[in-house]
Amino acid sequence: QAPNPPEGAILYYSLSAKPATDITLDVLDARGNVVRHLTSAAPTPWREAARAPMERFWLAQPSGLPANIGLNRATWDLRYDPPPAFAHSFVFNGNPGSTPAEPEGALAMAGVYHVRLTVDGKQYTQPLTVRRDPRSRVAPAALAAQHALLMRLSSGLQATWTDFKPVAALRHAVARIAPDDTVSEVGKAAKALGTRLDSIAGDSLGEARKVWDARPAAWSFVDLNGEFSIELTAQDNADHAPTQAMLAVARSSCDALQKLVDRWNHVVRVDVPAFNRTLQSHEVATLVTPAAREKLCAP
Repeated sequence: QAPNPPEGAILYYSLSAKPATDITLDVLDARGNVVRHLTSAAPTPWREAARAPMERFWLAQPSGLPANIGLNRATWDLRYDPPPAFAHSFVFNGNPGSTPAEPEGALAMAGVYHVRLTVDGKQYTQPLTVRRDPRSRVAPAALAAQHALLMRLSSGLQATWTDFKPVAALRHAVARIAPDDTVSEVGKAAKALGTRLDSIAGDSLGEARKVWDARPAAWSFVDLNGEFSIELTAQDNADHAPTQAMLAVARSSCDALQKLVDRWNHVVRVDVPAFNRTLQSHEVATLVTPAAREKLCAP
């Protein structure tokens, strides 16, 4: 039994000399937007692979682009870049070395793309046409609606990832002010603010959220990132138009992100200035108020 051929577009390129720096392959859509970025740099391994619910034999191993003298072969799996996630899960593929870490990026729509190879500062571009699967009988409008939903869920993953960072930075700064003091006014104020920031940021080193986990009354950025990941994986399994229920769940998660951002903005506008006044009264250096640059779901 031989392995299946690689899924997606097989790309060949020839190098006359060993590159001095990492090479890259970018896939651009019709508008010139980069939808997939591949590089010869060594990939970061998934921390969850060490405790995956299956033998490592089944897992797809991340690898960089080959950069050998002569002919090289790479594969674009016809997916967008994977959206950033705090935790990954594995949905059994059934073929050795083919179970990827979830979430994956959305599948690309049929159309004309361009593949751009960059080697030592020089760029080489070739067109690539993605055609519809001839077995699919789903109307183009339904596929477009599904793709739009997948991209909106991906934007939720990106937003929660980005929005987490300033909260985590502020939490770290607060924790350094009075790490072992829970008695003084400053210590109590730092503890209260730190607890509030914990509830907004979440635990970035925790396990991946499960599909059967109940939706909490108040989300954290980490938990909501996991929820968007679950929804993205659930929708990316067949060609179909999204149902009203699917759209409603995504809308609910995006609404939850808006509420979470509002909670964070309240901390920035009200809680941080109040905490700084407490610090000033005790002649302790104040915190820098974070800039309001939060992200939300794409429309």
